[in-house]
Amino acid sequence: MNVAYHFKKLGMNPGLITRVGADAEGGALREMLTSYGLNTDQLQVDAVHPTGKVFAAPGADGEMHYDIVPDSAWDYIGHDEKIRAIVADADYFIFGSLSCRNAVSRSTLFQLLESAKGRVLDINLRQPYYSGELVRQLLGHCDIVKMNLPELEWITRQFCGNRTINHPGRNEVFGQIDALQTEFTLPHILVTMGAQGAVLKVAGETYTHPGHAAIVADTVGAGDAFLAGFMKAWADNEPFPVMLERACALGAFVASAVGACPDYTYIDGIPSFNHHSILSHK
Repeated sequence: MNVAYHFKKLGMNPGLITRVGADAEGGALREMLTSYGLNTDQLQVDAVHPTGKVFAAPGADGEMHYDIVPDSAWDYIGHDEKIRAIVADADYFIFGSLSCRNAVSRSTLFQLLESAKGRVLDINLRQPYYSGELVRQLLGHCDIVKMNLPELEWITRQFCGNRTINHPGRNEVFGQIDALQTEFTLPHILVTMGAQGAVLKVAGETYTHPGHAAIVADTVGAGDAFLAGFMKAWADNEPFPVMLERACALGAFVASAVGACPDYTYIDGIPSFNHHSILSHK
């Protein structure tokens, strides 16, 4: 949902496939999405299960920690020919690993992946909703995968073992990415590194961006904004360094705001509140 919100802000035409409860929260969410200008035609309504909730709190490590309430409506997203046709017609199908925590939504996802053109996976390793086997299956069904540093470390440890290159600093990250790309023949790997920027590995080439300095309000949704900025630049056929620049700028910008979906203007790759950017290059 966060990614779809930013796509709309960036002038794209996103669709959103999910499921809400037949409750007050579901109605409020539909109204909110409509106010954002998002199409809610694919918003399924569940008469049994409640609208999903997530409780977020900052930890001592500065990272956000999430309590993702189980057995929610979005665990029961159903498959039908209408959404299959929508996915088949889209240039890109963006999906997250959390949608696989329940067998119903997991089955729907893998059916939709068979119809998708460009498949973009956003890994979200949240305990206890993942396993090595699930991650292996998902990595076998994507063209672009985005993950953060802890997720990269877990995945390479799980599947690559001592084949990673262990050097201090960023060289270790490069080694992990190389090992992962070799293990799964992944065309594009995108790794976010918080305040240290991001790395993109594509076609044997490695691109980096040092990140932007910003006063952090909270990090909720910063990764989603990063992915939206990257995919917007990808869709516009920008050079790879520009893709990382746009992604890091939008991610840092959202981290400087309270909440995942702040109101902003996006002009020529620069997000701003009231047309004044708060970002600065390192």
